[in-house]
Amino acid sequence: MRKNYIDILKGIGIFFVVLGHVTRMPELRVFIWNFHMPLFFLISGFLYNPTKYPDFKGFFKSKFKSIYIPYVLFFLATFLYWVLIERRFRGGEYSILHQFLGLFYGTIEGNHLHFNGPLWFLPCLFLVELMFYYISRIKNKVGIIAVLIVSFTIGSLIQQYNLNILPFGLHTAFFGLVFYGIGFLSKQQENSFMNLSFLFKMMLLVGCLYVQILAVQNGYQGNIETSPIYFIPIALCGILFWAVVSLLVNKNKILEYLGINSLVIMSVHEPIYRFLIGGFSRFSGIEVDLIRTNLLYCVSISIVTIIIIIPIIYLYNKYVRKRINALFS
Repeated sequence: MRKNYIDILKGIGIFFVVLGHVTRMPELRVFIWNFHMPLFFLISGFLYNPTKYPDFKGFFKSKFKSIYIPYVLFFLATFLYWVLIERRFRGGEYSILHQFLGLFYGTIEGNHLHFNGPLWFLPCLFLVELMFYYISRIKNKVGIIAVLIVSFTIGSLIQQYNLNILPFGLHTAFFGLVFYGIGFLSKQQENSFMNLSFLFKMMLLVGCLYVQILAVQNGYQGNIETSPIYFIPIALCGILFWAVVSLLVNKNKILEYLGINSLVIMSVHEPIYRFLIGGFSRFSGIEVDLIRTNLLYCVSISIVTIIIIIPIIYLYNKYVRKRINALFS
């Protein structure tokens, strides 16, 4: 059974993903990057149901079908667009072979996903899901927390020694696993969270927003690679803020639609917004940097980007996803 507030939260999150990539306004970008990708790891953990998959084979097949196969398909589609069209206008900083290797390397490190950077999230989430399958078998909550602390420590050491070159974003997956695990553990508190008084929800909103604003004002860069210890609590404050907002909204068809189809939006928005920015710049005579540092332009381009993606969502759901499900049924 779908939960409206979860879909709304994902819808808010995916809009901020698009806006965070469109804009080059430093403060806005940091504010968004503080929480937007941790939010999706946390939601994935929150929705994970260990009783649904009695064995690893069935679990692997399910995640391979729902995460990895879409990654491959969207990689190939946007890669071909880059090779045939965009590379002629954007420049050929990287060879075609260099970018194609990203299909197997699966991470933005080394710029192997230069043509569509956000795709890094899918193979990384795939690894996180597979790792957490075994962690979720730990019956003791304290044991799960201990493993998450170890995962965070490993991720921090990898960053400290500049080893963030692992395939499928494994170096990031150790941090993603922390948020995934927090989401999984927080499921037990769902009823308490949903039944919070209106006054307490307002207090949470004010407190979490204050932390976010304070972080931006104090020059925090919103980067887990440079400040992992601070990143976790700041990201959780951002996630909690928008989770409360989602509860208060309760029902919104547009945000729910965006949340349900966030995977498609995540996978194709990058080349689309670049096309829109380039076209708008040529048509209006406004420099790209000026467009990307103007809030009205950035929000408008983000909205138009998502509108353009709607037919792609329709085609993917009607034809592609059905065939994927049929092949792996």
